[in-house]
Amino acid sequence: MRWRRNRKPGKKDAPAPSPGRDARAVDAELAEAVPALYRANESGSPVTLRAAVEALRRAVARAPRGDPNRGIGYSALSDGLRFLFQMTGRASDLDAAVEWGDKAAAAVPRDDPQYPKVLNKLAERRVTRFARAGDPADLKAAVTRSKESLKLAEPGTDDHTEALFRLGLAFQRHYEGGGGAAAREAMIEWYERALAAPPPDSWNRSVVLSQVVVGYRDRFRESGAPEDLDRAVERAERALTEAPADPSHHRDLLIDLASLSNDRFDLSGAPQDADATIRHITGALAATGADHSSRPVLLRLTVQSFARRFRISGDVADLDACVTYGEQAVAALAPGGPERPRVLADLSADHVERYRSAGDPADLDAAVARGEQALSACPAGHPDRRRILSRLAEAHHARYDHRGGSGDLDAVVDLSEQALRLASPEFRGAALINLATGYGMRYRRTGDPGDLDRCVEASEEALADPGTGAQERATCLGNLSVAHRNRYQHFGARADLDHAIDLGHRAVEALGAGHLQRASRLDSLASSYAARFEHSREHADLDTAVALGHEALGCTRAGPAERRLIQSNLAAHLLHRFDAARDLADLEAGIVLGREALGATPPGSPERARIASALAGALLRRHQSGTGPGTGLREAVEHIEQAVAATAPDSPELLDRLQNLAVAYREQHERGDGVPADAVTRLVEAAPRAAVAAPPVSRATGQLNIGLLALSMGLLPEAARMLRAAVEALPECAAQGLAWSDQEQAIVGSRGLVGEATAAHLALGDVEGAVELAELGRGVLLSRRLDARGDVTELAAVSPELADRFEQLGAELDRRSWSSGDESGGASTVRRSPHDITERWDGLLDRIRDLPGFSGFLRPPRIADLRRAATGGTVVLVTVSSLGGDAVLLRPDGVDRVPLPHLTRHDAETHAHALAGLEPVPGEEGRVVTYVGSGGATPELLEWLWETIAGPVLAALGHTGPPSAGGPLPRVWWVPAGPLGLLPLHAAGVRGGPSALDRVVSSYTPTVRALLHARRRPVAETRTQLAVTMRRTPGMADLTGTAAEAAQLLAGRADAVALTDGDATADAVLRALPDAGWVHFACHASGHPVTPSRSRLHLYDAPLPVPEISRLGLRSGELAYLSACSTGQAGVFHADEAIHLASAFQLAGYRHVVATLWPVDDTVAAMAARRFYRLLGDSPTADGAAHALHETTCRLRDRFPDAPDLWAPFVHSGP
Repeated sequence: MRWRRNRKPGKKDAPAPSPGRDARAVDAELAEAVPALYRANESGSPVTLRAAVEALRRAVARAPRGDPNRGIGYSALSDGLRFLFQMTGRASDLDAAVEWGDKAAAAVPRDDPQYPKVLNKLAERRVTRFARAGDPADLKAAVTRSKESLKLAEPGTDDHTEALFRLGLAFQRHYEGGGGAAAREAMIEWYERALAAPPPDSWNRSVVLSQVVVGYRDRFRESGAPEDLDRAVERAERALTEAPADPSHHRDLLIDLASLSNDRFDLSGAPQDADATIRHITGALAATGADHSSRPVLLRLTVQSFARRFRISGDVADLDACVTYGEQAVAALAPGGPERPRVLADLSADHVERYRSAGDPADLDAAVARGEQALSACPAGHPDRRRILSRLAEAHHARYDHRGGSGDLDAVVDLSEQALRLASPEFRGAALINLATGYGMRYRRTGDPGDLDRCVEASEEALADPGTGAQERATCLGNLSVAHRNRYQHFGARADLDHAIDLGHRAVEALGAGHLQRASRLDSLASSYAARFEHSREHADLDTAVALGHEALGCTRAGPAERRLIQSNLAAHLLHRFDAARDLADLEAGIVLGREALGATPPGSPERARIASALAGALLRRHQSGTGPGTGLREAVEHIEQAVAATAPDSPELLDRLQNLAVAYREQHERGDGVPADAVTRLVEAAPRAAVAAPPVSRATGQLNIGLLALSMGLLPEAARMLRAAVEALPECAAQGLAWSDQEQAIVGSRGLVGEATAAHLALGDVEGAVELAELGRGVLLSRRLDARGDVTELAAVSPELADRFEQLGAELDRRSWSSGDESGGASTVRRSPHDITERWDGLLDRIRDLPGFSGFLRPPRIADLRRAATGGTVVLVTVSSLGGDAVLLRPDGVDRVPLPHLTRHDAETHAHALAGLEPVPGEEGRVVTYVGSGGATPELLEWLWETIAGPVLAALGHTGPPSAGGPLPRVWWVPAGPLGLLPLHAAGVRGGPSALDRVVSSYTPTVRALLHARRRPVAETRTQLAVTMRRTPGMADLTGTAAEAAQLLAGRADAVALTDGDATADAVLRALPDAGWVHFACHASGHPVTPSRSRLHLYDAPLPVPEISRLGLRSGELAYLSACSTGQAGVFHADEAIHLASAFQLAGYRHVVATLWPVDDTVAAMAARRFYRLLGDSPTADGAAHALHETTCRLRDRFPDAPDLWAPFVHSGP
């Protein structure tokens, strides 16, 4: 029969003839019932179909056993029940279909051509029931029936291909039901064989290809093998090509292809895979109706695809597509839909990204608006709320960067704090990074160091968080690098700067060559190197900064706003290099970059002021160099004036810009161009308000330069006001808790400030105020340490708790401040912020000053206190400034000014540098010097000192000659300021004529407070002697005279301790010093002209530097005699601080110190020591030290009258 050879009989098909009338009737009934069943299925009515099934069931039941049509009837009945199951979903219909299919397989002969078809259909029903009920017996039976069909069907026939397909389907369902990798592999194998076979006419190869795609895709995601992903993509593309005209299936295939292309892009990063992803997803979207339920999802996937391509292409058109499709996605979502908040938040982020790439401010408002809508639509407790808060914070961040509004800044911090509170463990790292960014922004806006510390803490916590991803870690490293650089710029800890550079390198290394953040990270790293150059003057750091700046500028992914900042920063680095090397090409290149940056900066941008100010600096430098057009100075002034006008009144950067304007005005004034007095007055009025938010160093240098402008224009009251404010900021420049070398560096930019401030007050007739101001600004570091070690006996009687706390905190300050100046900054040093201990110290002082009778505790001394230091003589402060020279005579009964009309700053600096053997390096503006060797004092120097300083001062004191009738010489304590601190005022005189040595006994004190402190220390009642002598020091010249020094000192002293040569190790000396009221060093010493805290005594195994000596805090120190080279020589840049080995021993607790101002001859040093100790005798007190050293010097002068370098280096400090 023809209908036996086909799945569906035609309407005119009839059973083959059967013998006998009854058989013919049955055949006729079957011939009618079978076509009727298929027609009923096409009707779509389950009632009609069930009736047809029952009719066929009756016809089959009447067929006699052995009738060849009976098996075919069973098979058709199985088909009908399968159709019913498809319509109704009733399990009983499926069970009946399987039952009748089994009967058909049993009834149809194996050699019947229809038998493979019957088996294939039965296998399909078994697979369907397995998928529904999960009975393994059904799966096993289906595989068995399909394999049996495969054996019987002729290869190349439809039945053979169908059997392959049914096997693939069986294992597909097994895999979908949890059959694992083995089921997946079998599915792929059988489907691939089916696809390789000739397809039946009615077969949908696209469906089979789709299933193979699933297999390969899942195998790729399990193994990561790229070839599986490639096979999946290839099969999916074939499925799309062979798909029938079914829009739904076509759309699903496009979505699958988009997903696969996206996976391949993840693996390869190839642009063509990103392109394919977009091509397929937009195709799927185009095939989806506007009202289709899947459209919002497809729109979101489209946005994500364009966003990913943008990250590799940088093409703003991709961002435009993100925004366009994102807006469509919002419109397609129901107002209260659960996905709406997330879509709005993503759209907000895309607007931010487009602003950063294209620079349209409208995107910023749109970003904030969409973010706020997202937050409003997201209920409390929703899992997306943290993410939405972060997106909105990012939008406010971008708008703040553009407009500088404080409302946006506050929103960033507030939203980020909320997001952190909601963050689950896997997102905590990202939330911490966002919050750290907010704190860093707020610090830059307000200058609050607390925000800076919080930024560092949050960043470090994020780095340590295991949930922080690789890209987030790169961001965190970059942010933390910036925070440490900012902390260095605020407080001055070199360890922070070194750590910033290390972190900056790690941040750059973590980013690929085309990463969006690479340009900003390179720019930031360049700024850190430039800052380190400013600290250390190492030109290699500056070259690195310039190279990194050029590399950042070459990054193609930098957006407009980012690019102009990079240009401006690179211009600044080139300007620094011009200052250092005087290469005009650097200056001109910097000006070109500065102009380009300013031209690209829109009006109203918060960065415009900074960029304009930087350009003005370059133009001013070109004017000063004498190159370029004559209009350069005027243009510079205009740019700075615009920058000042555009800077918020409470910005931490305002004072720096006011300072730049003052420098430009001063240049204008000195050139002869008019500067209106009211312009200076406006600067003076604005400075105190601007100083509130400025970092401490800016407070000092900014007000110093404004004061110098006023001083140059003869506006003395305004100058005095500014210079006093600058001096008052000096103690804050050298933050508590920094290593002394860092504190030294922090105040080096204020060199000359104290002299100018003192001179301005003296010019106004405020002599007492000038003295108080000089004391406040000189010896800042020394006075701070003396204060921390002050006597707390009276405080302990009132508040033992506060006294204990004072001593504990003072000891902590000692530990921090006296860390070695050579330290490189370990991890613990880097994490420690000076802000915490400064706050604790200031808070403790406030509590103490609140006590009755303690309101003046550790406040700067007033003039009445300072006069007491002059008991038994006169304290003479000598100062030099741009106004000239002055001396102030401080006596117990009053204070007097002595003008020194022949003293100039230039002469003082020239003589000081010559004596110290230093030459300024050209181009370094006095910040770097070269040591060329000191030859000591000359007769010409001593004569100049007599005529300009010592002669007028002693005349004013009435000391016009030696005392009459052999009376005692009066005492003078010299307090020379600035470069005068390097000169031998005690030896001033004319050879064969008047001399200070013949009229007074001279001593020195770094500050009046230091002299008061020494006077308050108890006088020694017993004498314990330590002698440290180094006749031979490894790597240095022998000192043969030390043996004679030691012999004289130790003679007759059985209890004296001697450490000589190999016994004089650093540890041995440090152990012996606490028990030595008297100590004598005869050894080599090295001063450091730039960083004087690195000065040191050379012992057998290691040097003994200033910090190690100073931290001792001895209770019974009486005399330290330093018979070594340059032990009393101050640093050329820190003369007002008087940091040297002699002051280190004063800090250690010694009342009297004998030191040298320059290198000394070994033999002469031994002669001086022998006579000095002979004159002192055996007294336990060294209060005769000044007289003994004076007489010793006089005797040396008598012996070497023409060689003041031999007789004049020895100086005494103490009461």
